[in-house]
Amino acid sequence: MIQDDKKTLIMLVSDVHRQFGHKIRELEKHNEYGSSVNCILFELHKHGNLTQVELVDKIHMRPSSISVALQKMELDGLIERKVKDDDQRYSIVCITSKGRSVCDEMRKKIFELDNSFTSQLDKEELEIAKKVLIKLNNIFKGDSNENI
Repeated sequence: MIQDDKKTLIMLVSDVHRQFGHKIRELEKHNEYGSSVNCILFELHKHGNLTQVELVDKIHMRPSSISVALQKMELDGLIERKVKDDDQRYSIVCITSKGRSVCDEMRKKIFELDNSFTSQLDKEELEIAKKVLIKLNNIFKGDSNENI
């Protein structure tokens, strides 16, 4: 096993991501919805009504997995599906007030979890970490002149 001080930056980011993901999954165990439902709710809350194709593109899940999740979500009253006015072949997925409430509660728990870790950093460390991660994210998205 490689010691932390010998790991590359990407290895360390991956480690942090994996550990934070584990903590998120622990949170999700305490509500009745899993990560796919939460991801869909977050996207709908952020972007408004989306087609199923748009959800697939934004969440990077298989269409069949999203379809199964949407069926359960519709039965649970988290979403509604409406036929697109200008193209009857597509349905629009709309978040309900119950869906917004579930999303808001999960978001609150995630921010509390984030704060429990980041509060152990001083303000300067937190700002540096954010700047580096934003820059890396932009590099990976191709939004930077930096080359990998």
